[in-house]
Amino acid sequence: MSGTDRNVVCSVCGKTFVFTAGEQEFYRQKGFQSPPKRCPDCRRERRERQRVAESQVYRAPSFQAGPSPSAAAFGGEYRSPAFREYDAASDPARSSSRRPTYPAKCAQCGAETQLPFRPVEGKEYYCRDCYRARKGATGP
Repeated sequence: MSGTDRNVVCSVCGKTFVFTAGEQEFYRQKGFQSPPKRCPDCRRERRERQRVAESQVYRAPSFQAGPSPSAAAFGGEYRSPAFREYDAASDPARSSSRRPTYPAKCAQCGAETQLPFRPVEGKEYYCRDCYRARKGATGP
């Protein structure tokens, strides 16, 4: 990285932006080896997306004496995030935040079922009952 302004092409939007001598000096002081890949607008947008994602991360409850407010909602019992879909099903206000589902046909009984992911062509999928029966037949 030299001490003169350089034009750099953004890897996200393709716009050309100026990587100033001052920014280059800052990068050198921080120990960065290469120039930025994203323009200032794309960097700002990426940081905002990361902040939103970080604010939605599950936080473990604090371990204080007595039941927590979230535990009180489930009769004093701690509920793992794995039970989110069951909690959403019992609370209609939360059902709008559920993931989309995709239709598929059960490979064993032929019933229509819903998958929480897009099915891949040529792969076998099972309805809940057939899946549990297969899983129970092969062991725990």
